[in-house]
Amino acid sequence: MAENVKPTRMELINSRQRLVLAEKGHKLLKQKRDALVVELFNSLKKAKDLRSQVNAQIVDSHKRLAIARSIHGDLFVEANALAAHTVPEVSVTTKNIMGLKIPIITAVDVRRNLVERGYSIMGSSAQFDAAVDSFEQSLNAIIQLAETEASLKRLLKEIEKTNRRVNALEFNIQPGLRATIRSIQDHLNRLESERFFALKLTKARLTKAQEAEEEVEGELPEATFTWVEDEDYKSLAGKPAANAKTKDSKTRPTTAKPFKAKPSGKSASKKKR
Repeated sequence: MAENVKPTRMELINSRQRLVLAEKGHKLLKQKRDALVVELFNSLKKAKDLRSQVNAQIVDSHKRLAIARSIHGDLFVEANALAAHTVPEVSVTTKNIMGLKIPIITAVDVRRNLVERGYSIMGSSAQFDAAVDSFEQSLNAIIQLAETEASLKRLLKEIEKTNRRVNALEFNIQPGLRATIRSIQDHLNRLESERFFALKLTKARLTKAQEAEEEVEGELPEATFTWVEDEDYKSLAGKPAANAKTKDSKTRPTTAKPFKAKPSGKSASKKKR
């Protein structure tokens, strides 16, 4: 358990809520990672095919260019290359894959006819036209390859980041929260056990004290009171106390303290008469 965590019931509830949230986030991140991995393999296969096509197309273009140079010379090839003024337009959009924006490069077909290429048809040859056409096809393939490889780079970066988050949740945050919950639960169980033991001890002491009081009350003699009439009281009052001592005794003689009971209803009525 962390040092700054208080072992209270409120902290236990909050830790459980955080654990539930971490488990949900871990599940969602794993799903995102799996979806990104599937998209990565699809893009990887496509990029592999495009890369081989681009390499083959570029090799063929350079072969055709070498033939055109051998026929027309380097000066003619460079002059006709500078005659092209139109630049192909490229638009870049994005698509969303599990929160990741992947670029989509859309380009206008850069292949042009003989009139749009900008050089004279009369001075060129079929080999030069074939070299130009081959390079235009290579440019189209390069644009598609750029889109695919940019997607691959972003997918790899996002997969790596998502994988770090998944590992952090799985091996760091969730075990820490479970350990905190276990520690708080153990602490609360100890407090509950101590409270229960204190209650049992207090109950035992109270029971023992009550039994001692009952034993003391059982040993004491029971006091009896008798109602006497006025005549009987006078006769009892005239007699000396049974436990009175003689005059020769050193101690002071004692006499029994008379007890005058409350007259009953009959005696009270006689007295009124």
